[in-house]
Amino acid sequence: MKSKLFIILSVLLLIVIGGYFGANYYVQRQAKVNIDNFIKENHLENEVKYADVRSSLFSKSIRVDNITYYINDPVKKQKIGRITAKYAVVKGDLKNSTSVKLYGISFINLNNKLPKKLSNKVIFTVQNAYYKVNKQGNIETYESSADNIKINTDMISSQNELKKKKYEEFSKVVLMNNPIDVYSHYTYDKSKQELKIDNSSLNFKNNFNFSYTALIDGIDLPSVNKHMKAMKKSNNMMEMLALANELMNMKIKQIRFVFVNNGIVERLLNLAASTKNESKDIIINKMLKNSENLYNGELYSSLKNLLLSKSKKFTF
Repeated sequence: MKSKLFIILSVLLLIVIGGYFGANYYVQRQAKVNIDNFIKENHLENEVKYADVRSSLFSKSIRVDNITYYINDPVKKQKIGRITAKYAVVKGDLKNSTSVKLYGISFINLNNKLPKKLSNKVIFTVQNAYYKVNKQGNIETYESSADNIKINTDMISSQNELKKKKYEEFSKVVLMNNPIDVYSHYTYDKSKQELKIDNSSLNFKNNFNFSYTALIDGIDLPSVNKHMKAMKKSNNMMEMLALANELMNMKIKQIRFVFVNNGIVERLLNLAASTKNESKDIIINKMLKNSENLYNGELYSSLKNLLLSKSKKFTF
């Protein structure tokens, strides 16, 4: 009796294990199909390559390994850059609700117009990047970010002596070794053809933070995306004209820019003072005098407070 029970349990266990591995294989294969379909639907077959796709029966995400995205010159039909990522984690249905997080990103120069010594050199790296889209009825929400962007300053300093000298002066003002974070969040209402940019910002650590918000009317985003995809596929002049026509229909109803000084203004004023052999106060007074006729009362007051270090923020 015990031996029969053992045999039955063993058979059941084998069926469960076999079923698990069979289902897991199907999920893995379907994940690859979904990724390939997404690439094809967005006409990225020639631009995007990857090494492997991984998923599992109990996973709610897909992992794509060793991704390469080629940036092409649309006119000359040649590769000018290559973006690589160690891996990406994809969640959602790849249509109405999707999020993608990429890790270990590098941008590599392939442009032969630049000096040969810069060929195949890393221009900048990104620790991770994130993109999310959610579509519900007429409302579409988009969010994206890139964290810890670092520019390869060795590439810049490898230029000739004149360029190196200019770069050394420039780097006294802009701390090029510091990381950059970018972020964007916007909502599109298809029924109103209205694009609301809630926040789009660039934070250059210990230099400055620049951000803007906007409300744009009369933009047919699905049509714009359609023309852009068609251009990527065929580079048709008519598609370019159609896209230009769509963009001309846009109306900016509201827009607001905010600049936050995190040290760059003081360094710029100090460099100007040393270069012109004048005091910083004289430099500031000259800048304010030249700006009086350019800006209205509120803008001028904001600029004055920024230059006199009474405020870190300049809003316009």
